[in-house]
Amino acid sequence: MIKPIHWDTATLRREMVGYNMMSRQNSIYQRVPTSEWRTDTN
Repeated sequence: MIKPIHWDTATLRREMVGYNMMSRQNSIYQRVPTSEWRTDTN
């Protein structure tokens, strides 16, 4: 789903996990509810 939007899918996935937008377990990524996303940029 990400590849048509941006060529560097690994970095985008890593950042999404870092901001708690996605979770990863056993190499399976899942979307986290918006209410649980990290919003600070520090």
